Amino acid sequence: MTTLNRMSIWLSISGLLAGGLVHAAGGMEGGGGKGVLCGQTLHVLDLYEATALYSLTFPHSYPDLNTGLSVYGAQIAEYWATDSSVNPNDLWVQSQVLSSLQEQIISKFSDIEPGSRLQPTDDATLPALPDGCSFVQIAIYSDDGQIYRDRQYWDLLSVQDQAALILHETIYHQLRIDGEENSDKIRRVVGLTFAEQLPEPIFKPIWDIEPKMRCFAAPANPQPAQVNEPYTYLAYEFFVTPDSQDGVTGVRISFKTFQSLLQIERLSTFLAGLSTDDFVNNRIPSLEAPIQGSLFGDAWNIDLGTHDGSIQIRSLQPGQAQSEFPPVTCEAI
Repeated sequence: MTTLNRMSIWLSISGLLAGGLVHAAGGMEGGGGKGVLCGQTLHVLDLYEATALYSLTFPHSYPDLNTGLSVYGAQIAEYWATDSSVNPNDLWVQSQVLSSLQEQIISKFSDIEPGSRLQPTDDATLPALPDGCSFVQIAIYSDDGQIYRDRQYWDLLSVQDQAALILHETIYHQLRIDGEENSDKIRRVVGLTFAEQLPEPIFKPIWDIEPKMRCFAAPANPQPAQVNEPYTYLAYEFFVTPDSQDGVTGVRISFKTFQSLLQIERLSTFLAGLSTDDFVNNRIPSLEAPIQGSLFGDAWNIDLGTHDGSIQIRSLQPGQAQSEFPPVTCEAI
C-alpha cells in the first residue's frame, strides 16, 4: 500500500476537506462544539454524555494533546477504513493523522475577543443537567471555514476534552456538508472512542473479501452545490461482496454513504441469489430488502432493481414518501 493510498483512506473518512467544499460564506452559522460547565469544571458534551448518560469510563488519559489526537484519531481512521491498511497502532499512521488534524482543523482555530461569547448553536439534543451546571458554546465551525473558539472555555478543558472537541469537529464537519442537521450520533461515537468501546470497524467483515465491487449513485435531483462534485456528493455508495447465509449464497451490500450521508455505523444487508457479476452486468431483479444500522438501530427498506437498462436504488422508512430512483454505477476494486 503506497503512502498516497494509505493517507487517502484517512482523508476520505475523516472529512478533512479543502475549504472549497464549504459552500456558504461569512457569518457564524455552522456546527458547534458544546460543553457542560459546573462551577469551574468544564467537559465537552460528548464526554459528559458518555459518563452521565451511558456510565462510560475513560481507561487512558494522555499527557499532551498531540498524543491523544494521534491515538484516538488513528482509531477513528481505522473505524471508517475500507481495507486493512490503517493500523491504529502504527506510529506512522498516528503521525500522519496528527499532521492532517493540525493542518486541516487546528490551524483553523480563531479565538474570539476576550470577554465575548459565541452564540449557542441549535444542533444538539441536550440532556437535563444537575443544578449548578449549564451549557456553554466552546467553538463553532463556521461556514466561512474558520473554527471560532472561546479561549477562556478552551483553557478550562482537560487535554482529553480538547482532543475530543477537535475530533468532534472533524467528523461533524463532513456530515454537515452531507446534510446532517445535528451532532447527536457524532457525540456518541466520540464518547465511545475515548471509552475505548468503539465498535468493530464498519467494513472489517469485507476487508479481505474478493471479488469486491464499489457501486455509487449521484443524487437524482442534486442541489446546485452538488452538480460539480459528483464523487463527493453521492446519494449512495456501497460495496458488494459474495456472502452466504444459512447455506444460501448471495451478496452482501455494505453502505459507506446512505441517503447522501456518510455512515457512522455498519449498515449492510444480505441479498440471496445474486452475484457480483449481476451488478456488473445490470441484471438485478426488482427486490426489497430490510436494512438496519448496527449502532443506532435506524431501519429502512431498500428498493433495488434494473430499470431502463441500469441498476437503480432508493430507500424508504415507514410512512416516507416515494423518492426518485438514482441510477447506480458499479466497478470492480
